[in-house]
Order: sequence, then C-alpha cells, then structure tokens
Amino acid sequence: MKLMSLLKEDVSKYTNAGISKFAVAIASLTATKADAVQKFADTNELNIEKLYQFLKRSKLDGKMDFVTALVGKPGNPIQKKMIKMFSESVNEETELPKATVPASVKAKLDMAIDKIKDTKLSYNQKLNIVVSVMDSLGIDKSQFGKMASKLKGSMEEISVNEADVVNRQLNVKVNKMLERELGDLRKGGPNHQFAIMYILQGALTDANFHSDAKKVPSLFPKAKYEGDPMAEKDLIQMYEYDLGPNIAALAKWDGKDIVNAIGFYVSMTVGRPMGEKIEKLVEGKK
Repeated sequence: MKLMSLLKEDVSKYTNAGISKFAVAIASLTATKADAVQKFADTNELNIEKLYQFLKRSKLDGKMDFVTALVGKPGNPIQKKMIKMFSESVNEETELPKATVPASVKAKLDMAIDKIKDTKLSYNQKLNIVVSVMDSLGIDKSQFGKMASKLKGSMEEISVNEADVVNRQLNVKVNKMLERELGDLRKGGPNHQFAIMYILQGALTDANFHSDAKKVPSLFPKAKYEGDPMAEKDLIQMYEYDLGPNIAALAKWDGKDIVNAIGFYVSMTVGRPMGEKIEKLVEGKK
C-alpha cells in the first residue's frame, strides 16, 4: 500500500488524539508508533514537518538513526543530534541534509540480477540478494514484482507476495544492524552469543513475548562474557534495552518476525541449526 493511501486511511484515526499527519507518516516510514513519534516531537519541540521531509528521502541509515533517537537510551548521541537538527528554534532557512540519490538505480539492479541469473543459487538465496540490493539502492518494495520477474530464466517458478518481501527486507535490515553493532566480536564465540542472547531477550520482552523471552538463555549454552567486568553491565544494558527494542520496533512488535530476523542473522553468522531453534521460539503471529 502506498504511503499516501495509508495516510488517508490512518490520519482520521489519530487526529482526535492530537497526532499530526506527519507523525503518522513518520511512523509508516520507520515502522514505529505514531503516538510515540508525536510525543517525541512535542517533548523536544521539533519541527515535525521538516523531520518528515528528511526521513522521506533518507536511506535506511537515516531511518535507523531516527528509530535509535526515538526508542534508544534517553540522551544517546544520535537522539541529541536529531533534536539539534530539527528543533523548532533552528533557523527556518537552514537547508535539510540531502539524501544521496544513487545514479542509474535501475541499471545497477539490472546488473546485479544479471550476475545471479545463471548461477546455481537457490530461489531463496537469489531472492535475498535481490531484496538486499533493492534495499541498498532505496527501491520501494512495490516495484519488487517487476524486478523479480527478471529471474524467471533461472528459476522454475516465481511467486512472491508483498508480505514475503517485507519480511525479507526486515531480515536484511536487522542483519545490517547487528553486523554493524557486533562486527568486532568473533562470530559464534562466547561474547558474540552473549550479545545475541540479550538482544533477543530484549526484543521479545519489549514486544510482550515474556514467556518466549524466558526460553532464550537455554538456546545459548556457550554464551559467556569475556571482557572487562566493569563493562559487563553497560553492555547488557545496551544489548537488552537499546538494540533489542530497536529490532522489536523494526518488526512492529511482531514476535514471529523478531525471531525470524534474528534467526536469519544467527544462521548467517553462527550456523543454521541455532538459527532454526531461534525461529521456532515463536510459533505464530500474535
């Protein structure tokens, strides 16, 4: 569903609650809650229209920064940066940061598809590559069907619905986030598993899947913090109360989507058996 259509349906629901159309639009762009966006803007006296215009043309990193500012630890550096950029007191003439627009976006995607067309990769592997490339180039998921049809020559059948694409895009986003945040940890090592364990617990708890969150430690018998004891509590705080809720927000607090996305990352970095166990933590949609 396109953004404008969604706004026509949703704005009326929020108007009486004092939530602006820009808060609804921002929530749609960033997979957050409109009331939380409005409260954040009001509390920090932000120019919400400018914030919306910026996020509308931002790539994933810009939208992720906003999510961090919204749901991360109060006073975190990214939150301070966002408040400074969009404070009502900022001169109205100040130009907003410009989002980078890739040159010949469609040509780049065509090139990526041509490279994998005749390979022996599975359908799912090819689909993940295409979704990842689309995400990196900022191509809207509504165009996916047209792009995916180019793969027909090397696949027996192509049948993709929008829900599948959204889920795969979420997997790509979460994978990128965790690669960035945990990139300095040895993949599959005690510290790495320690981090994933608390992130997964935090995400499920934030989404109110408390009983499933309690099962998480049993999946990580090798998880162990091996570092400066003085830093352990701060890391747990960051994993469980910052990164975990960030992922929950991206997944729109859907428990199944949370475990699928983190399970995908674990499958890629630790191993498929552990990834499958994580994906089975939540059996169905809430």
